Amino acid sequence: MKTLRYLTVFLLAPIHLHAQTDWRFGFEYNENWAFWSPRWAHPAHAQLLSKLAMITNRGAINVNGMGNWSSIQRAEGEEYNFATPDSIVRLFQSHGFELTWYLNCEARWAWVNPNPPVKFGASMAPAPDKEDDWQNFVSAVVERYDGDGTEDMPGLLIPIRFYIMTGEIKFDKSGFGDQEDPPFWADTIDNLLRLHRLTYAAVRAADPSGNTKLVSSGAVLWDLYADFPDYPEFDPAQGLIPLRLQNQSFKGNSYMNGWRDLKKMLASFGDDNDGIECDYIGWHPHFSWRVIDQEFKLIHALAGNKPVYVDDMWSNIFAQGYFVGLFATIPGEAQFNAPPLNPPAPIGWIKRLYGDFPNALFPSLNPHDELRQKLKSGNVAAMEWYEANGARQLIKSIVSAFGEGAERVSFSGTNDVAQLRNAPFEEIGWINLLGTRQEAYREKAQFYTYKLLAEKLRDFTTVAEINASTNPRTRVYKFERPRGAIYVLWSETGDAPPNLDYDIPTGETISFAVNNQKLLRTRIITSAASPFARVDTIAANNNQVAAQLGHEPFFLEPIATVAVAETPLSNIPRAFELRQNVPNPFHLSTRIGFAIKQEEHVSLEIFDLNGRRVRLLLDEKKARGEYEAVWEGRDEQGSLVQAGIYFYRLSVGHEQRARKIAVMR
Repeated sequence: MKTLRYLTVFLLAPIHLHAQTDWRFGFEYNENWAFWSPRWAHPAHAQLLSKLAMITNRGAINVNGMGNWSSIQRAEGEEYNFATPDSIVRLFQSHGFELTWYLNCEARWAWVNPNPPVKFGASMAPAPDKEDDWQNFVSAVVERYDGDGTEDMPGLLIPIRFYIMTGEIKFDKSGFGDQEDPPFWADTIDNLLRLHRLTYAAVRAADPSGNTKLVSSGAVLWDLYADFPDYPEFDPAQGLIPLRLQNQSFKGNSYMNGWRDLKKMLASFGDDNDGIECDYIGWHPHFSWRVIDQEFKLIHALAGNKPVYVDDMWSNIFAQGYFVGLFATIPGEAQFNAPPLNPPAPIGWIKRLYGDFPNALFPSLNPHDELRQKLKSGNVAAMEWYEANGARQLIKSIVSAFGEGAERVSFSGTNDVAQLRNAPFEEIGWINLLGTRQEAYREKAQFYTYKLLAEKLRDFTTVAEINASTNPRTRVYKFERPRGAIYVLWSETGDAPPNLDYDIPTGETISFAVNNQKLLRTRIITSAASPFARVDTIAANNNQVAAQLGHEPFFLEPIATVAVAETPLSNIPRAFELRQNVPNPFHLSTRIGFAIKQEEHVSLEIFDLNGRRVRLLLDEKKARGEYEAVWEGRDEQGSLVQAGIYFYRLSVGHEQRARKIAVMR
């Protein structure tokens, strides 16, 4: 007679039925520089898009400059020329991607003054007598790509549903505050709001269904909030934040006019009584995950419940030191934290921003420049740390954005550009997901980690922060999914770990309640040389899980304990029992259970349909008992195997048994 025992298997918690967003994860395309990138017909674009599709082919991609008014209608009264955007849409949809379109009102023939002294690429509102021209242009674009069957682009398969207004309207990166022109908007805030209302009306006129959405202009506040000043306040009347905005900054300049304009813009976006301006709030939290909490509190306080769309976000350290030649620059783009001193000040201010940088690899008083120089020279240790740091920061930035209310996130920088690595005032030459075109877009650690994150969170429905700590540098977010809940955790309260071994936690020890006694921990991927996630288990004690956290985040998923009929060891008719893997089919990892009746040498191997061994999972002597092995769908070299049917074979002594296993991709 079989007895009923409890066996831990890889099943996720009960299903919760909620409406799901069709996609969460996107990209900002970085192979579209006017002078450095190949033309759109070049095969490099197909190569790059094929790699991005390995991360997710259900997301959207921003292509800066694609929707410039002047490139489609060069002069007043001219016919629209959609040849270039049509070719881009066809290219991207052939790889499964939806495009998002930046709407830039940069046609100088439509401005009040066609030759103002503004930065290259800046936008302004149209003159009053050119408003109809702008709205007709916007409506023509939306109608061509909305997929409603009326005047659509020939061959349109994936409609464009998101149009994004000019971003980063204040606070350029030179540190001059109100004394400089904004980076991309060269007009007044009132004219920006007027342009939004004109654009929203034109979008709705072209697509009354409401399927096409307008994403607002936003801002980049650099490091204003990066050290959690005045936390949890985000706009206090007194404190460090107003002092920084007044003049306590790298170059001692005021940002107050820009701050007032920014708040006026957000308040207007949240008040539809003065005219509807957008469906989403667009935002660029470039500096690090640490700025997101207070920035999003500011957005929600002023713009209400409008959903947030992060359409542009870098997350690694900006490799820019105090000086480039004889020119003073802002180290790490830290406009509000960097002391304006020469020689550089002690590094305490940098530790406040990052926690684990500088470290043993970058011991100088100008570590941002040391980082830049080591990256330029090809220093292997520096490159490996920087790319691993990019993976850690990517997880924390995107998870924080979702955790604080973003609905969609596009990660900035699909790929590096060789020319930017040598440009004196650029800090983004090494920061992106993939290498340069000349490097065949080699995959970095953050590429694999973004893929892991997209798989883990692709179907989440709700997210909430678990109050496991009062320190804002410690975070626990719980994401609900139809597959069951998943937690993402980290703590930056401690220093860099010993020997920069990020498996060693240096942050807080926290505990929180869970509904299961055992959880699967998935560690992120921090090396392109070992591009697979490591998994193990953590036990809960009386439904409380406790763990010390560190700078490297990880995932926790409950493993349900279910009642199954299992043969006791004494009743196993043979020397061993090999069980079916769970789950099967699987995508990321699967568990293979077996039991042996006496001590024996045991081997567990994976074979393809041609009988070739793919992976040796186990080859050692085992005592009597029950065991589980985990296969992550990778071969001996660490490469993902192709989707299909495989076999796993257990050999115990002189006996063998095999079962089928199915891999999905």
